Amino acid sequence: MEGFNIYLQMGKLNGKFIGSIEGINQFAAGVAYLLVGMKALNGMIDIGNVILYAGVISQTVNCITEFGSQVISFQFSAEYLSVFDEFIQSPAMDYDGTLPIEKRDDGQYEFEFHDVSFAYPDCETKVLNHVSLKFNIGEKMALVGKNGAGKTTLVKLLCRLYEPTEGTITLNGIDIWKYNYAEYTRAFSVVFQDFAMFSLPVGENIAASSKVDEERAWEVLDQVELSGRVRAMKDGLKTQLYNNNGAGVDISGGEAQRLAIARALYKDAPFVILDEPTAALDPIAEIGTHDTLLAGNGIYAELYRTQAQYYA
Repeated sequence: MEGFNIYLQMGKLNGKFIGSIEGINQFAAGVAYLLVGMKALNGMIDIGNVILYAGVISQTVNCITEFGSQVISFQFSAEYLSVFDEFIQSPAMDYDGTLPIEKRDDGQYEFEFHDVSFAYPDCETKVLNHVSLKFNIGEKMALVGKNGAGKTTLVKLLCRLYEPTEGTITLNGIDIWKYNYAEYTRAFSVVFQDFAMFSLPVGENIAASSKVDEERAWEVLDQVELSGRVRAMKDGLKTQLYNNNGAGVDISGGEAQRLAIARALYKDAPFVILDEPTAALDPIAEIGTHDTLLAGNGIYAELYRTQAQYYA
């Protein structure tokens, strides 16, 4: 809000300043034109010099106006950046937890939602309404629901990006907001729907750092079945993504999603969250080929065999 107020104030100042500069310039230009005209009438300068003087006066007026506009623009930028810097440097009051996460030899970490509800600010409708559930690290859980049912919101609550409107979320019986935030987030690897890839080398996109463990990077690329594509690139893990002065490589939405999953696996956190992880993948990549699904001996194979018996 403060940034908007500065924007408004500087806009008004800009209008007044430019208006004043324009007025002064027009007055000065009028006086200059008058003097040149008088000299021309008295025969002190010829018509060619009149045109030359007129051009110089016009250019001078334009330069002064542009200079005044740039001064205001710099003032605005400085004021706005000072507010932005103040915001960046401000302490994260919502993340003031101090407790370390318990280091357990058995690796048992239990999360529990206790009657959790959540509504966005200025919205009466609750996205989540009295949700209670429990799960342990090491388990595999699929959260299924319609669009807008609150699946992503639940994930963001778990990651402490949102705070519950009602109820609490606990880790091993302790409210997650009491834990040190930096230490708490190290327990998670998350791929959100709105993940981002950067105009950086492939390896740095995976590691989210300029320091890349190449062996680990190739390992996770194998897991997401993208190692062949990266090995085919000119510089492998050092290949720049996207158009960087014409030297970058463009990748498809599905390939970007695989890289985002590789990034989550690279971190090797105890708890991995994948939000719509296959949304941009083709059907075969998403669920597998017919032979792969049959070999999995799951629901697909059961349905196929049942249908085959029926037709037989």
